[in-house]
Amino acid sequence: AGKASRVVVGTMDFNRLRSTAFSRSTVNESAEEKYWKRFRPATGGGAKASSLSFSSPVTAVSFSGAPGFDFAVTSGTRVCIYDGRTAELKRSLARFKDIAYGASFRHDGRLVAGGC
Repeated sequence: AGKASRVVVGTMDFNRLRSTAFSRSTVNESAEEKYWKRFRPATGGGAKASSLSFSSPVTAVSFSGAPGFDFAVTSGTRVCIYDGRTAELKRSLARFKDIAYGASFRHDGRLVAGGC
């Protein structure tokens, strides 16, 4: 093997280290790991994890118990209501003067309450 090369930076002298590439070891997956890896973000007509973006941190997510299972996301000064099947924005409520917290659906899914 050859000598390690030297690197000079300003007035300091350093020995260059040799990097060693390690092979990736094969890890046996448990049955549970295999089960959970089957779940991926839905494509096509379903919701995509990357399709929802917000300019402020999300402070609450609430799901409607009514068929359709819409969901409300509280972020910044607004509450956005999304279609549960397509994840498309149905309505945006932006009447809050301060940060909105804790949007929640009534049991029948016909009313949303939120506070600030």
